[in-house]
Amino acid sequence: MTRIYKNSNITNRSKIYHTKLSEHDKKPPCKECGENSGFYCNMNDQYFCSIHIVGHDENEF
Repeated sequence: MTRIYKNSNITNRSKIYHTKLSEHDKKPPCKECGENSGFYCNMNDQYFCSIHIVGHDENEF
């Protein structure tokens, strides 16, 4: 994703590491708590629930 702001030379590129799983996706247990996961992180190939997806890997950005 690239954002170009009007009247500025700033270009911000950010990568999307987390994918929200659909109702049809396989939902393995969350890495942290073992509950049904709702998100997949493609940076470290692990699944997380909606509580543990936030801030699970401080080195992502």
